[in-house]
Amino acid sequence: SYSSALHEAVKRAKQNGILIVTAAGNGGKIEYPAAFKETIAVGSIGPDGKVSEASSIGNMLDLVAPGEQISAFEGVMASGGTSMAAPHVTGIASVLWEQDKNVSADFIKYLLCATAKKLGDETKYGNGIVDLQYALSHYDELKKQYEESKQLTMQTTVYVFELCMLI
Repeated sequence: SYSSALHEAVKRAKQNGILIVTAAGNGGKIEYPAAFKETIAVGSIGPDGKVSEASSIGNMLDLVAPGEQISAFEGVMASGGTSMAAPHVTGIASVLWEQDKNVSADFIKYLLCATAKKLGDETKYGNGIVDLQYALSHYDELKKQYEESKQLTMQTTVYVFELCMLI
């Protein structure tokens, strides 16, 4: 359930440049902390590319990743769920961040979402399945677009502030 203390902790982490990748939950609506907009909410898909029956769905879902029949402990156990999908996104995010450790967590989230392979209904698949190769091949282009949009946003903010001062 919602916790204001948890939400404040997530906000502080985001303000400090931390990328927060969360499992969306298994079944029903997206659970906290994945329901916070400051996180990357990850759902689960199966080997067939279809959303896992147990994966939570909803408007706050950002991405999906493999989450069924995930082998762990040297094959001793197979598990499934969004908790198995979220580490895929974390691993891909770390490889992308390795390209330039000075970029922001917001850029990494933007890159992950912009380069995800669309699979269908956004409430079930978010922006799609994470795609490391596609993200790497479009990294420089999207970094430039992100920086340009950030500059434009800052210029607009300054303009609106100046306009408000005149009124």
